[in-house]
Amino acid sequence: MTSKPSYGELEQRVQTLEKELDSHRIRKDSDRISQQYLEAILNNTNMPIYLKNADYKYIFMNRQLGSLAHVPHDQMQGKDDFAIFPESTALLFRSQDEEVVERRALIEFEETILLPDGIQTFITAKFPLFDNEGKVSAVGGVCTDITDRKKAEAELREAEEKYRGIFENSPLGIMHIDKEGIITASNEKLAEIFDSSVENIVGFDLLKSLQDGQARAAIISVLSGQISHWEGCYRSGTSGENPYIRSVFSPISSSDGSIVAAIGIIENVTSRMSAEEALQTAHDELEQRVADRTAQLDRKTERLMETNVALKVLLEKRDEDKKEHEEKVMFNVERLITPYLEKLRMRC
Repeated sequence: MTSKPSYGELEQRVQTLEKELDSHRIRKDSDRISQQYLEAILNNTNMPIYLKNADYKYIFMNRQLGSLAHVPHDQMQGKDDFAIFPESTALLFRSQDEEVVERRALIEFEETILLPDGIQTFITAKFPLFDNEGKVSAVGGVCTDITDRKKAEAELREAEEKYRGIFENSPLGIMHIDKEGIITASNEKLAEIFDSSVENIVGFDLLKSLQDGQARAAIISVLSGQISHWEGCYRSGTSGENPYIRSVFSPISSSDGSIVAAIGIIENVTSRMSAEEALQTAHDELEQRVADRTAQLDRKTERLMETNVALKVLLEKRDEDKKEHEEKVMFNVERLITPYLEKLRMRC
């Protein structure tokens, strides 16, 4: 027969129960506060977060997901994707959820979907939740919007393709130089200028192997951050050709301003220099011919001037002779003819 507890024992038991009740109340309040904190964090993050039950219906979603779907998040609870999104998007989400359930593991998906605000791209990490029996009881998801990143990547790819097109099809030789002065990339035109191959050019150490001191100084200058130029005959050790080239080197800097590489633009101007030399020779010859012809004309002009002076002297002499002749005629008329005329006049 069990003895009845004494009053002291009952009082002790009541105190113990009160303490447990207080502890339970504290834990409940703490759990409620933790739940509020968690909901505040989830609702104020910029990533859509949700949880679906075994029937793929939403049992939790944050405000960001409702904002993307243009549906109040409190109206999404208890609905599946087919009640919220277009059919093609809902089918995509359902296939992903089923794959997570089948594989029973976290899986990342990259998805580009049409939403009311336009086409957006996400990386979604979906994961299973298990019950006490080890069965999948829910599927959760955390989405990261990578639309801007994908756009930037597309723009970068487009820029790279444009650069690659310019690099490969440029009528000028182009080389990429690392900060150690070693050529890391070359186009076919540069290989043609140097009468070599891209394979032989890539890996060439400009600082150690360039024979021309001024060319080496131009490389040192560009690797120190200055735009540099070099012009002259390039003497190759593997080819008998010594093309006359003009080059411009520009530094490439990182975001912090440090020089990480350089780019060189090379132009073979041998034929142009030959044409310029031929043109200069022709110009000099023409100038010499003009000078010779001018000298001849000057000599002829001088002779003509001398002739003109002589003619002038002759004309002046003729005028003097004419005047003298006239005076003689008048004198003879006065002396020889006039007296006879006077005699005739008086007789008549």
